[in-house]
Amino acid sequence: MYGSLFYVLAYIVSLGCEIENRVKVGLMNWHLIEINTFVLFLTLAPSSYSDFLEKQKQIQENESVIEGLIDRIEELESKL
Repeated sequence: MYGSLFYVLAYIVSLGCEIENRVKVGLMNWHLIEINTFVLFLTLAPSSYSDFLEKQKQIQENESVIEGLIDRIEELESKL
């Protein structure tokens, strides 16, 4: 994010300067788009397969705990 901000500021400053045409603005803009797309894909990446399996295991453990608690409640209710 800071690199993109620095690039935009450097580009705005370079518009006011009289320099040679050594910098290819089209190519630099393409690299800026490429980097920002990469960062976007990193932030919106799906979870890994191991994370998915871990969540499924946790869900199964929670379900077994809930079933155990329901059984205990039913036993207590039957004793009353």
